[in-house]
Amino acid sequence: FAAPCLPLESRTERIERMKTSCFPSTTLVIRPTSTRPVPATHTLRRTTTQQHALLKERDMASADSGATRDPMSAQNPSGKVSYQAAINALLTEDLPVDHNELEAKVTGELPKWLDGALYKNGPGTYKNLMHLFDGYSCIAKTRFADGRAYVSNKQLKSQAWQQYAASGQQPQLAEFLTSVSILQSLKGFLLGLLGLGPGFTDNATVNILPVPGDVHRGIAMTEDIPGTYEVNLENLETVRQVKYSDKLPGILTTAHPSVMPDGSIVNFTSAPGGRYTVYRQKPGAPVREKLAEVPMRARVPCWIHDFKCSENYMLLPETPCYFNLKALALGTRAEFAVMDWYGDQSALVHVIPLDGKGPVRTFRAPNYFTFHYMNVYEEGSKLHMDFSHHKDPEMLNTLYLDVMRKGERAITKGPLRRLTIDLDKPDQEATITDLMRDNSSYHQCEFPSVNPDYMGKPYRYGYSAGSVPPHTYSNAVVKYDVQQGETKVWHEAGAIALEPVMVPRQTEDGTAVAEDDGVVLTMVTDANAKCFVLVQDASSFEELARVWLPYNLAYSFHGRFAPSAKR
Repeated sequence: FAAPCLPLESRTERIERMKTSCFPSTTLVIRPTSTRPVPATHTLRRTTTQQHALLKERDMASADSGATRDPMSAQNPSGKVSYQAAINALLTEDLPVDHNELEAKVTGELPKWLDGALYKNGPGTYKNLMHLFDGYSCIAKTRFADGRAYVSNKQLKSQAWQQYAASGQQPQLAEFLTSVSILQSLKGFLLGLLGLGPGFTDNATVNILPVPGDVHRGIAMTEDIPGTYEVNLENLETVRQVKYSDKLPGILTTAHPSVMPDGSIVNFTSAPGGRYTVYRQKPGAPVREKLAEVPMRARVPCWIHDFKCSENYMLLPETPCYFNLKALALGTRAEFAVMDWYGDQSALVHVIPLDGKGPVRTFRAPNYFTFHYMNVYEEGSKLHMDFSHHKDPEMLNTLYLDVMRKGERAITKGPLRRLTIDLDKPDQEATITDLMRDNSSYHQCEFPSVNPDYMGKPYRYGYSAGSVPPHTYSNAVVKYDVQQGETKVWHEAGAIALEPVMVPRQTEDGTAVAEDDGVVLTMVTDANAKCFVLVQDASSFEELARVWLPYNLAYSFHGRFAPSAKR
């Protein structure tokens, strides 16, 4: 099961080596874009009469939705605001309940131009599961029209979910870290490699992508090919498991495909002992067209959770984080979840021409780990790719549910940094540099996003979830100015914020607007365990409104906004 070209060392030796290679710690000083101190609750707060009215209206809405206003409900005995209620709600073991569309209460004022729906994918329950990535997919929808909002959600009816539900909420297929018996794990693993079974799981819980050009169809996906499902975006019903009519090899993939300006999708597949097969898929077509094959650096594939495409190139990154095949096959744990980390190896970045012409070029880069990339763009002969930078995969170990529920996870630093490749200097190693003047102002850049019209192009603004210490979860929403190195931070004590989605302002005639002219939509669970969609002005980053869900949702990962059909 071991990659033959990888050096072998003991767990103790590897831990000691990684300790000596850690980046030096920094003093955490939370600041907005200037050096003014951050207020105790929101970094950005209007003190106008309108804002006071909004806060009063918000409290009334929380009370109407059943939230207790007992001050101790959101405080611990020391009087500090507690995050436990939000954590318990997001990591619920309650069985999910499907909801048809209901009108939601709105506090504040929604922009009248906001017309369409935010779709999010993530776990519906964590009952009898072990890791944050194990929950069973639930699709949530927030529809905006004429200054009003409507919400709905449905459980994705995958084979994994149906077997789980029929067995009294006991997993029957191995998830990311929740195992079944050794025989079941080994059988599923081998059948998956041979293309004769679902492999690990078909639980499509990571992302949902509205099909470009089709307002009625969405694709829910995870990191293996069987976990790809078509969803009806009108009523959120599961339509079918997606089957491809081509014969591209590989069972592993990523749930972060790149959507190109023409609506086509670029992604890749892989399998142990094989290659990365890069493909392009036309909108709505069941056939994937091969663009390139990229040799793996070892017989074991690296874990590539995300990648990015510029206008002319796909950048496929291989960090030295490898699947541990023994852990996958037998349902056991490796040092970092089901991954092995070789911190003495460089990262590799494969540059693949999207026109299918010319060779694939590979560049070495300083060692790093990441979950997500924010954006990539071309500047002359250079390619710049911005991402959340981690020194190793330790964050995977902080996402075990027992660790998260007890609040024992350590703060994992993940600053926004830039990887630069010069195509005119093939022998030169890529560089990694800081982008922000003060990384302590947000501490961790996770779930990064940009204005979708600027994806793969030169850009200035990005958005992400962030952390305001001493809490160790994403309790903030951050706006980045990558040109000036400045940040703006929204923060509410006791609340946990997830992936922000930027929606550019929709004009009647389709004319372009400024890059940060629009809104940012973020799912948030507050200190009273109540879920709402936070609506912020993307330019000023001020809070405009909250859409209160009449029910709670568990943790969500990724999704997109789709304009309505009339836009």
